[in-house]
Amino acid sequence: MLLTYHAPRTTHHDNGPRTTHHDNAPRTIITYHPTSSTDPTMAIWEKLRTELDRAGKAAQGALDEGRLRLDAHRARKRADKAAQVLGYAVYRARTANADVTGDVYSGYAADIASHETEALRLETLLSELEGRGKM
Repeated sequence: MLLTYHAPRTTHHDNGPRTTHHDNAPRTIITYHPTSSTDPTMAIWEKLRTELDRAGKAAQGALDEGRLRLDAHRARKRADKAAQVLGYAVYRARTANADVTGDVYSGYAADIASHETEALRLETLLSELEGRGKM
């Protein structure tokens, strides 16, 4: 593709340059001239499009990886928080010369296991994603 620009004519007068438009002269026209597909300009645009697509895919991959890392970190933090709550429950029960009931313990233990499982699943997805990126 070839674009040409036709500018108005400039003439010089006593008061300085003046742009004039003759009645039959084009004012400002950009003309499109289709060219062959082997045109070097088209090849440059095609290469640019290809590179932009590749950069977009790389950026999307980085965003996906970051999201997985953040989700795995949050799952680990939830597991840590559940373990902390269980620890406080055991401490409070011991200071009162009692034991944690089985229902309380199993509830907190299930929370910890659930969050640990989610973190492990996300970390596995992350390692698979990293493995595909190194090939």
